[in-house]
Amino acid sequence: MLFLAGGPDGLSGEGARLFDGDDLGAAPGGDADFGSAVALTDLDGDGRADLVVAAPGGDTVDGVAYLLPGTAGGPAAEGVTRLSGDSFDDTEGLGLLMGGGGVAH
Repeated sequence: MLFLAGGPDGLSGEGARLFDGDDLGAAPGGDADFGSAVALTDLDGDGRADLVVAAPGGDTVDGVAYLLPGTAGGPAAEGVTRLSGDSFDDTEGLGLLMGGGGVAH
């Protein structure tokens, strides 16, 4: 997934970053739909947009949602939170649903 920073004059190539599910700890084959849903929102109240990236599951791979923390320079690959069905208690079937259907703001 390519991240392009924007400003008052629109998008620019400055600060562009490429994020890949493999780089963020995706299971083998789990990065096929990485970035099918994305959202930028300040989840922790620090005034910086955090990037939420979804990778829906399938028959052989559980779905995953990734939270990339916002920094002054944009989202960072360091300190990523990875959530899957295994992240929660009592989640029969949740792994297949994680990351599907979009990201709520």
